[in-house]
Amino acid sequence: MKYSIFFSALLLLLFTNSCKEKPNEVIPPINEPARWQAIPEFASMSIRYMLQHNNTLYVSARDTRVNWYTSTGWTGDPSVVYKTTDGQTWTKIAGFDSEIGPMTMHGDTLYALCSDTIFKMLPNGIWQRAMQTPGRLADGEAVGDMIFYRDSLYAMQSLYQALETFIIYPNGTYSPILPIPATPAYQPYAGAKFLKQVVNNQERLFVRGKRGASTGSPMFTFDGWVFEYCVNGLSEREKLLAPVNSMTIKNDTVYAGFMGPAGVKRFVNDQWVPYKDTLPNWEHALNVRPNLITETTGIAFVGERLFVSTQCMGVLEWRDSTGWRAMSEGLLKGFIPGIDNTNLYVPVVFFEHFKGALLAGYGSPGFAPYGNQVTGLYRWNVK
Repeated sequence: MKYSIFFSALLLLLFTNSCKEKPNEVIPPINEPARWQAIPEFASMSIRYMLQHNNTLYVSARDTRVNWYTSTGWTGDPSVVYKTTDGQTWTKIAGFDSEIGPMTMHGDTLYALCSDTIFKMLPNGIWQRAMQTPGRLADGEAVGDMIFYRDSLYAMQSLYQALETFIIYPNGTYSPILPIPATPAYQPYAGAKFLKQVVNNQERLFVRGKRGASTGSPMFTFDGWVFEYCVNGLSEREKLLAPVNSMTIKNDTVYAGFMGPAGVKRFVNDQWVPYKDTLPNWEHALNVRPNLITETTGIAFVGERLFVSTQCMGVLEWRDSTGWRAMSEGLLKGFIPGIDNTNLYVPVVFFEHFKGALLAGYGSPGFAPYGNQVTGLYRWNVK
């Protein structure tokens, strides 16, 4: 589903939960002259996926200048893939004529899912057709994620009500993944994002629950056939909602954002344990109905420095000496009618650290409850 910029801002009102003991705390900005800078190549791009591999960052995007429903408008490629090896210069490496979604790697081969075809780019840079996209996944924008796990390809439809995950075979055939323990009749399910942890050459796959899904779990593990709840150490409130894309791996440890209160936890000895302090709210969060409670949308580490993106406050950095500090100047501003919109920002959907730069992206991937028609990719050079 696509929304207008105005409506996407209004979606900020929909995110509810609870947070810090000081819900209206004002976060002072970091005392630095730096600000987020728009990357020109992505000014009209709805970001669909970001993927790092072998010192290269890949970005798939939908060019909003292209209108498939009329004969007018921009005549370039509707869907594109860019790459960078330094975080500063970008090269377009592919253009496709159908809706693009997630990407994944198998060895050194890059796979990109489009509505009609799953393409692959060989290590020599040549693109080939890998297989037809399964019919139940034939909307690139609706596919939340895909991944190779133990050499098998999995993809999940994360947008529509009938959430489904599939295993896709090399010949293009596919099978649905059905079992979820403790649910009636082992119903189908799809989460929002995959995250693969590899320790001592052993793969473990985590799946971020879809926000607001009826299963009510923010995290699963997945063995290729069964979704298992992964909630040890979470409070009952933290189990209710999933801040979709906010998870990462640092030094083989999984970190993820949770809600109730909003905060970051790490997975140690099969238990989620708190990391740093919980996040504060926007200063006017309790003056709107429903309350606009902070939600993490991404986590990034730069060395030992912790950064999080959010759905309403832009980007924050944790500093042990001062706590959470705002660093959102230059990001897209949010808007709620009839209230002071100072320090209110449009939801950041993608958040990555690459080669000394933080990257914040806007778009409408299938996994994001705050997907919208806002476009662009922004860079902050970390000092």
